[in-house]
Amino acid sequence: MRKPQRIRFWKLQDRSNETPRRKSPYVVRWSVEGKEFSEPFRHKTVADRYRSRLEAAALELETFDMATGLPASWVAPASMTVATWCHRFMEERRTAYAPRTRVGLADSLIPLIERSALTECRIERAELKDWLAGKNPLSARSLGWLERNSPDLDTLNAAAVQTLVGKMKLREDLKKPLAPRTATLRVGHMKQVLTAAVAAGYMSELTWPSQAGALKKSEWSQTPVRRDVIDPKTLRSVVEASTNAKKSSNRYRCLTALVGYAGLRPSEAFVLTVEDCVLPEGPEFGSVRVQAADVRAVSRWMLEGEDEVGLPKTETSTRVVPIPPVLVEEISRWIRIRGISSGPLFDTTSSPKHWPDSLALACRKVGIERLSRYDLRRTYASHLIEAGVSISEVANRMGHSVQVLMDHYIKRVEGAHDRANRQLADFYSAQETEGEEEQ
Repeated sequence: MRKPQRIRFWKLQDRSNETPRRKSPYVVRWSVEGKEFSEPFRHKTVADRYRSRLEAAALELETFDMATGLPASWVAPASMTVATWCHRFMEERRTAYAPRTRVGLADSLIPLIERSALTECRIERAELKDWLAGKNPLSARSLGWLERNSPDLDTLNAAAVQTLVGKMKLREDLKKPLAPRTATLRVGHMKQVLTAAVAAGYMSELTWPSQAGALKKSEWSQTPVRRDVIDPKTLRSVVEASTNAKKSSNRYRCLTALVGYAGLRPSEAFVLTVEDCVLPEGPEFGSVRVQAADVRAVSRWMLEGEDEVGLPKTETSTRVVPIPPVLVEEISRWIRIRGISSGPLFDTTSSPKHWPDSLALACRKVGIERLSRYDLRRTYASHLIEAGVSISEVANRMGHSVQVLMDHYIKRVEGAHDRANRQLADFYSAQETEGEEEQ
């Protein structure tokens, strides 16, 4: 009988308070037969899950590889195809990612599998999604097709990767470019997956093509880009136009107001409770406390026993947001309509899937182009900046870093052009008046 290996685990190391701050401050440490190993992580939750998986493998008496310190089932074979590695990458990290993160990653891995194939992919996307999600195995026909057409990772040299990056930036027709943010996200996921393959020994070190520089004219989006956010008057009109003959429209009206006047993420707004809200009477500011988020996704991406409500997106997302009287009244109005005094503001047993449609209908009524829910978040951030609120305070209320706020949320408010002209005219007029008085 084989003698069990001596495996030891240390407590999770937290180096987040060190100066300068580490990019991956949470370190998992363990030893196999006295040989020590470690793995750093950016987020404590992910590190805890990784450590738990290692401990589970040790309890099951799985053999740990002495070269990598990992369970034998985690260690890479001599070669592997792109498709098989994508599946394994998802399998190893499934419990470490939130459901919607799994969805976003799969939305990038499926094009990677399809566009790296030697011939046009003949597998239905639904089947690929179920396979990556670990719900159903591939059919024998699909598995055979991948074995023949998905290239080995070690065949992807720098030139092949550069060609693949170009394909990942295109839409399904492989002609029109994706929106810049979508393209960047896909390429980022591709880099994450292939970098992990390099670390696992499947591929040699890769030199990635530079992402710097402006877009070529041929890469410009062919659809109009919303460059300004709506002004406060229009925002108010959109909120009021969200109401129609259906009682459920009042639900979406309150949700729209929460995102437009408090900058909450849609997932944060949907799980608020009455107890999270401070709603004073009269023209005073109230507040909402953000401490949870709706993390549910399509059922294939939910694991057994996983809650639909979890922590907000980041550590800084747990916050208390002051809310203006107009939003205090909107929340109070919805509470009166529902007839509740405690518990969830909204019925969380059903997903707010019709909310985007309600918002689109309200925009049509007001006579503006369609807004997304995140357009409302950008509107809130931009209104705060226009009102003269400091960048750091806006970032705090949004639950973001200053850098993310500046890169993705601050836009020009409609009418700012004319207001700037009036300010400049007043300035010139004041200067001329001062000059005349001096003479």
